[in-house]
Amino acid sequence: MDPSGKKRKGGAERARDQKKAALQADATKCLKIADMFAARGHGASTSAAAASTGSGGEDARQQVDEAAMTIGSGSVVC
Repeated sequence: MDPSGKKRKGGAERARDQKKAALQADATKCLKIADMFAARGHGASTSAAAASTGSGGEDARQQVDEAAMTIGSGSVVC
């Protein structure tokens, strides 16, 4: 045992921690579910509402529609 009294992590636990860190790093690149559906229906966020009312609002809505279509097809959007 270590002089500090803590056990060292075993191989499986270290591997789990490494995989978890890799998944968290990849998750920062992906869209959040709330962001995907914020522009549709009620409960729209202020940033999505501002994007849809400002110049290029049609483009923002089209991007959200395309993202929703991609989600509906079963592929992952990152």
